[in-house]
Amino acid sequence: LDTVNQIDLVPTLSLLCGLPIPWSNLGVVIPEFLPGGLASRLDALRMNVHQVRQYLEGVGAAGEPGFTATELGDFWTRLDSLEKSNSKPSVELYLEYHRLMNDLLKHCQHAWARFDERRMKRGLALG
Repeated sequence: LDTVNQIDLVPTLSLLCGLPIPWSNLGVVIPEFLPGGLASRLDALRMNVHQVRQYLEGVGAAGEPGFTATELGDFWTRLDSLEKSNSKPSVELYLEYHRLMNDLLKHCQHAWARFDERRMKRGLALG
């Protein structure tokens, strides 16, 4: 483990302390810090993905652009497919959940990094 993102400490420490992951946290659990084997780490990642889903569904319900049910539908279809697979814990299943989580976070970064240049110029002119 070379580097750790600060945002990833919150869900990891929460689970280590026996606490739920905070609702609005977008960090990814750090598997190397969690006790147990693959099955417990997969459970932690599943909890993490579901926590992010609840948050993003709340953001979408509030009308935030980029987070409507339509825009997030492909992510939830992938998650539902993983949930229905009933596969035994495996490295492949873990990696699929991890890829889903990373794709969700990339979507968030893209959606929240949009800038309206016209409004920015108007704000500067008024300031």
